Amino acid sequence: MKQLYELIPFIVVFIIPLWLILHYRAASRRATEGIPEEAQQRLDALEAEAANYRKRIESLEAILDDQHPKWRSRDGY
Repeated sequence: MKQLYELIPFIVVFIIPLWLILHYRAASRRATEGIPEEAQQRLDALEAEAANYRKRIESLEAILDDQHPKWRSRDGY
């Protein structure tokens, strides 16, 4: 039991600070790396697809506004 109590100062002085330094160094590396190139390409493609859908929706809304001016005020739709 005495040996365990002798290890506590060693752990507190050496092991815990070393672990903290290595942990935060690794965490900062992960934060600066960003997302992988493949994921960035997929994100860009999805963004472009969303922009296309937004244009389509705006076109459809413009057509509906011209043909059925009160379509937005219908209850339940």
